[in-house]
Amino acid sequence: MSAGAGVLNAQGGLAIPNPGAGTESGTGTTASDIAKTAGKWLVKIGKGGNIILMALTPTKMGDGTLDLTKLRTADEQKQDLWFHYTDEKGFNAIVNDGYTIRPNKKGVVYLTKFEMAPAKAVERLFIGGWGDYANKGNYVIAFSTNPGVSIKQVPNHPYEWGHQGKMKLGSEIKQINYSGQNPF
Repeated sequence: MSAGAGVLNAQGGLAIPNPGAGTESGTGTTASDIAKTAGKWLVKIGKGGNIILMALTPTKMGDGTLDLTKLRTADEQKQDLWFHYTDEKGFNAIVNDGYTIRPNKKGVVYLTKFEMAPAKAVERLFIGGWGDYANKGNYVIAFSTNPGVSIKQVPNHPYEWGHQGKMKLGSEIKQINYSGQNPF
């Protein structure tokens, strides 16, 4: 993104990125403010006033800071985007373990490529939400993976893919695009 291009954040404020610095300058918008919009679609105002749909995808650096300079088009964003739906207990366990998604008893982490409202996620991924699965669509982690990570579609299931073993940020998971209550 070239210097001087504007980004309309989710709250409607115009922010001017300072590439390389990882912070915002000139608008009173802080890196923390922008980080709160992570995973939300933003608008890039390009040359000549053309509007390009973008996604803010901050990457957590080794020192704990966020690199907020990575903006990608919506199409680029969705190509390698995976969703892991869970409940509040599962979400907290994943976040508290450094964004590590642990496999189930079969050794599989289940994922999907689809944005789903909580009820649809339960219906399509958790067989209607019986027993312990009732609230599994309430939280979601959206992420991209590092090259070479093996994810295979579950046979006879149009909505599910699986990865053998755990998935951890910085190892199998390249970056977290969104994590929190299901916004769909």
